Amino acid sequence: MPGRVLVQQRYELLERVDSGDNSTVYRCIDTLNSDRVIAFKRLPEIDVNDADSLRALQREFFQLKKLAGDMTLNVRDFINQDSVVGYTMDFLPGKSLQDQLDARGRFSVTESITCLIQILEAVEALHSDGYIHSALDVSNVLMARGPRLVLSEFSFMFEKGNDPEAFPNGKSRQVIPPEYIDRRVLDERSDIYLIGTIGYQLLTANDPFSGDNQFDRIVNQLKGLPVAPHAVYDDIPFELSEVISKAMKIDPEQRFESAHTFLKEMRTFL
Repeated sequence: MPGRVLVQQRYELLERVDSGDNSTVYRCIDTLNSDRVIAFKRLPEIDVNDADSLRALQREFFQLKKLAGDMTLNVRDFINQDSVVGYTMDFLPGKSLQDQLDARGRFSVTESITCLIQILEAVEALHSDGYIHSALDVSNVLMARGPRLVLSEFSFMFEKGNDPEAFPNGKSRQVIPPEYIDRRVLDERSDIYLIGTIGYQLLTANDPFSGDNQFDRIVNQLKGLPVAPHAVYDDIPFELSEVISKAMKIDPEQRFESAHTFLKEMRTFL
């Protein structure tokens, strides 16, 4: 970034590390805390005076503050000053599951099982606290704390019983639960569907629903299940393939009823 940019005369922005439709994330240093490296998630200037955008970012911050744990980002300060709106959080230098897939290809069966169990443990806790993540994807699960995974992208998390926020459309690879496409509804089983697609990608390194654009992907998605994982690679156990396929059923009633039951099934493969 050109020049020295300070936020609140404290946080020096160093570089942009991620950008989407709703925010930009910067790596920065806390000049009042031994130049500790942290991250700053900033609302676009065009949205600073938009009440809905401000309210959504505040809600995300306070939800994350409440949910702080081993598999969620630890947030610090909310800032709303001089047309700069955002919040600071721990900086996680690790790569996402998508980065790992791009760099090395498919995960082993054991690695895939381990990752899915960790994700399900985090999502089970999230559901127990009354929240739906709704945007789980290989691009926002980070391999950031040694062998532990960390969930990110909580912009579209919402409380059970409330209407979901507009679904993220800034990431071309993202899979959208079929029930949201059809009826604009999301619940715990929507997260289960998304975790199933993560498992599919880890095991096969394939996008379960290919297409030249988002519309083509949605059309292919609504046609039914993709080729079963064990049919793509014969080292994938049939039983594990069946579990992944069950999580990805178009009809939510045919999926696992909860993250707990999905997790219990996955643990049988250890």
